[in-house]
Amino acid sequence: MKRVLVPVMLAAIMTLAGCAHSTALPRSEQPLWGITVPQNAPISSAQRGVLADGTVTNDEYQASFRRFSACLAKGGFVVMENDAVNEVIQYGVPAAASKLNDSCYTKEFQWVDGVWQASREDTSNQAKSYGVCLTEKGITPKKTEEARYEQLQQAHIDAAKCYKRVYPQG
Repeated sequence: MKRVLVPVMLAAIMTLAGCAHSTALPRSEQPLWGITVPQNAPISSAQRGVLADGTVTNDEYQASFRRFSACLAKGGFVVMENDAVNEVIQYGVPAAASKLNDSCYTKEFQWVDGVWQASREDTSNQAKSYGVCLTEKGITPKKTEEARYEQLQQAHIDAAKCYKRVYPQG
């Protein structure tokens, strides 16, 4: 697997939507980070509006999360929010809310969340760990997580071991 800690949700989005890599631009310079939202996707007009300009701001991300949480609250469930990591909201949903969670997540947050998380990957702990391991080997880390991962491969450095050594607590 190319990434050690790729969010399952983001992988699912890309699997469902397909990646729009029709140009030679790096993914970070493509509209919606290479994620294509189908026209018939069952999403709210608010979520579609956020995605219309091809970017997601932190304010838009936070507002989309609040709409997702409110959707679950209407069904009587509380979203347990934890500290954010790399400006990505960490949260939990009761198991009993799984069907409603799927519906609310798709309608209000899925695509915004995927684009936001993709936009954060170059500043993630994973990207930072790659930089540490490369620097320790005398290699100047490149700017993006993807490029750093390629550098690790070329230097025969195990990405998973690198991450676990730099961040032993996960």
